Amino acid sequence: MDAAQLCVEPGERLVLSMKTRIRKANIVLLLLVLMGVVAGLASPGNSDNNPDALGMGLHLPVILSFAVCYGLLLSAIFIRPRVVMRAILGVKPMWILVAFCILSAAWSSDPSLTLRRALMLSITVLVGALIGSEFDVPTLAKMLGWATLIHIALSLAMLKIAPHMLFSWDTPNDMRGLTTHKNIFGLDMGLGVISLLLVPLGRRMRHLRAPFAALAFFMLLWSHSAGALVSTLAALVVLCIMPIARVKGLQKAPFLAVAAGLIAAIGVVLKQNAELLPGLLQKDTTLTGRTELWDLLITAIKNRPLLGYGFDTFWQGLHGDSLSIIRGVGWLVPTAHNGYLELLISLGIVGALIFLPLLLQAIRLAWLYAGIDRAASGLFPAAFLVLWLVYNMSESTLLTRNGIPMLLFVMLTASMRKALTARKRVEASEYAGEAVPLQTPPPTPAGEATGEAWREPDLQWVSGPAA
Repeated sequence: MDAAQLCVEPGERLVLSMKTRIRKANIVLLLLVLMGVVAGLASPGNSDNNPDALGMGLHLPVILSFAVCYGLLLSAIFIRPRVVMRAILGVKPMWILVAFCILSAAWSSDPSLTLRRALMLSITVLVGALIGSEFDVPTLAKMLGWATLIHIALSLAMLKIAPHMLFSWDTPNDMRGLTTHKNIFGLDMGLGVISLLLVPLGRRMRHLRAPFAALAFFMLLWSHSAGALVSTLAALVVLCIMPIARVKGLQKAPFLAVAAGLIAAIGVVLKQNAELLPGLLQKDTTLTGRTELWDLLITAIKNRPLLGYGFDTFWQGLHGDSLSIIRGVGWLVPTAHNGYLELLISLGIVGALIFLPLLLQAIRLAWLYAGIDRAASGLFPAAFLVLWLVYNMSESTLLTRNGIPMLLFVMLTASMRKALTARKRVEASEYAGEAVPLQTPPPTPAGEATGEAWREPDLQWVSGPAA
């Protein structure tokens, strides 16, 4: 087949471009729903720590938004079943974790609730795998950046219309945006900082990366979320270290030594001044009651150490297993406020051992991906992982059924794996002396600027990630 036959007709190109844009818009909307923007607009008085709002549940606009976003994305099961199957097989280890979450209904105190929430987790994993297998890492980061800017714009607009709806009901100086809690808003802004800093939103907006990232960082500071701030700063430190992955051979050794020394020095300083850190972060020594909560949770984990209490079933307010914890701490606890303890209390040691290889694999993929994507976007997966892991020291987002961190984790894992597999195929072909088949892009009409890397109708990638 010659190059002319590989070209797509202009009309077909326009249809494919429109379909891709619709899918991207759908994903941005999904990210906004997961950020809590739709819930914030539908019920701006709702809050995770407002006793009057605890029994409100999901609102119809939120349910409809989820149904539309997931429905459009999952329609690929019927339209492109082969693509879906490849996406599912691309994250095979994650399905072991999903299967264990479903199996945990067998020993859960509320089997039906465990099954429903495990089913929601399986949908999140499936959607994440589909998105990650379709779009490269820079595009994923760009969509997250757009969602962050939309969230900021809506929050600033509401600041003029109804400013009291943007702040926590018990701490009126803490910005929570259109989410239900300042820590959630802080996490959203932290993710926005690294995505906006590393990936331009368009060819004509490259010079706006720093101002956009600074705006997101300002909103992060306004939230007064200490956990999100520390996590974001940790991610920014990693951005300074990760370029070592792009150094080859023995030249990498001195850079690794310097990085190890720097990390060790920071660790020593933090250890020697541990008693000063809560004050610097405007926290008390109990981290707002977290240390007392963690002591009680460790006792609860010891009662069922191997299998836990069932996936995402422990916290049921004044009902079930969480009642004793709430009585012990004296306040209505919604989560463990620690992702690692949350994992243990839900799935036990066995579940943690299933999740650990997935995490280590993602870290390895992020390191390798930084070596093949020489643009700043190549550092986004590593920055995300660090921010996510540090954030889970004070909040519970390690294994959530419908949150942005879990969706991003699956998307980036699938996308990085596909990029690295494509690069290996190219290197193997070059080593064997074979000609590497290239996809020929359609001719660019006169007067139009060249766009992103062209993909075939089924969105197969060219070799390697887009720069």
